[in-house]
Amino acid sequence: MSMSDELKVNPLNYVANLESPISVYLRRVIFKKETKADEILKRRLYEHIVPDQSLDGSWNQLFVRTANNLWNLALLGCDAEDKSVKKGVRMASFNSETRLSGLPGFFPFN
Repeated sequence: MSMSDELKVNPLNYVANLESPISVYLRRVIFKKETKADEILKRRLYEHIVPDQSLDGSWNQLFVRTANNLWNLALLGCDAEDKSVKKGVRMASFNSETRLSGLPGFFPFN
């Protein structure tokens, strides 16, 4: 690698102190630099997201908010076996079939 190919700034420095699901993911998966602080942060972010989930599995009965929170849980490392993820996916799947089935482009793989 020549000098002109090197980055001027280490991208890890940019995400090192961020406290969001995407920053946790970047440190863990992309940079392979997960810390003990990330474990604590993941738990804190999880505990911030999950309590707002409604009994039907959604977040405030809003499809987009539910999808966003499912994405954030995935970034935190939650998988399909996580209770909140299961409930949210079930709700999102139901709503995608019933509410959005007539809207082209929303779910092209149905």
